[in-house]
Amino acid sequence: MAEYFIDYYSMFSEQINREMTESEIKKRLSEEMSFISQRLSGIHPDDEANQKSTREIRDHCRKAIKILSNPVTRREYDIQLDAAVKAGKVNYEVSEEVKDILARAHAFFEKGRYDLALNLAKEALDNKLDSEETYELISRSYFMLGDYDEAVDSVSKAAGIYQSSLHLRWLNIRFLTMTENFNEAQAKLNEAMRDFDNDSMLAAEQIYLYGYAERFDMLKDTIDSYISRNPNDMNYRRYVAHNLIEIAQQCYVYDSAAEMLLLTEEESYNRCLELVTLANTIFQDEYVQNELEYVKEFGEEVFDDDHKGLKRFYRIGGILLILFGIILITDLFEGGSIYPPIIVIGIGVLFQYAAGLVDKCSYRPYWKVYRDTYRGFKEHDDGILYNVLMLPWEIVKQVFGAFFGSD
Repeated sequence: MAEYFIDYYSMFSEQINREMTESEIKKRLSEEMSFISQRLSGIHPDDEANQKSTREIRDHCRKAIKILSNPVTRREYDIQLDAAVKAGKVNYEVSEEVKDILARAHAFFEKGRYDLALNLAKEALDNKLDSEETYELISRSYFMLGDYDEAVDSVSKAAGIYQSSLHLRWLNIRFLTMTENFNEAQAKLNEAMRDFDNDSMLAAEQIYLYGYAERFDMLKDTIDSYISRNPNDMNYRRYVAHNLIEIAQQCYVYDSAAEMLLLTEEESYNRCLELVTLANTIFQDEYVQNELEYVKEFGEEVFDDDHKGLKRFYRIGGILLILFGIILITDLFEGGSIYPPIIVIGIGVLFQYAAGLVDKCSYRPYWKVYRDTYRGFKEHDDGILYNVLMLPWEIVKQVFGAFFGSD
């Protein structure tokens, strides 16, 4: 099978085009990333095909942001894309015309045209095509358009009509949770648990509710309690692991300076890693393991390039000062004082120590590097370090000024 080059401009044609600047692309794709994550949270856990395709789109969006928001990597990508187009190695999928109104509504929803999806789903309802699927699509479209009250009202109405539908009852609970109506969500969940005999998916939805409400102690206790009673319930384990990953997505916040979703604090990164690691201990599949590796990459540390010059200054300066101090010792044979060489050598040793301190303190996690890169400026949380390390240099200038009489 031929390996095709992925055209992100075509894949996200509703959001970006080649005429846009890197900052415009970054902003639009970041917004799309947020929409995709919301969309994924509203997909039924047993709808594996839809879950998988949406996760793949989210992965592509992550890669597109990384490549197209940087002028260097974007230039390289555009060159490769043009070459792939000429070679016929870009796979442009041409969808067939969908005549069924509800199928067309679904197609628009998947393309992110939630307004058109909503209008078509409403038209289907007007044409007496009132089904669980129609109500679900209307509710999800409202939610993606940000009309959360209508989304909750719509799915609550549908769940009341189709009370035997576990799918709609679950979606009703999920939307209430995501709109932070936690008490109502808990009441609906308790009711559904009774009606569906403590179904594994609903038991796992309790974990999503606790996680979204940031009640992490109860989350862990509930997981431990359920698994101790039902150690072989693999469906529960899978649902919980995937829910934990979705909760971990909440650790990414919209950073107005970068105009995109980022991990901006150490606490949020640690929480994200904790949740995904817990998911991996409960259940392992390709999706969970890939997410764990993805988050772990953000914690890997790299030396801060801005400190390389400072480290080199102290390292070389320290060596030169020590050598100079050794040379000054020869003055002792001519009756010179012992203090100048000792002072110079001591300062040289301090410089060497400062170089080691710079090296030790200059490693930054990738989440911080990415944050500053996408923002376009560096958050100087190492200002104290700079001030402390600049002090010996000021002392050296004063010492040399005293020796050589310079101002």
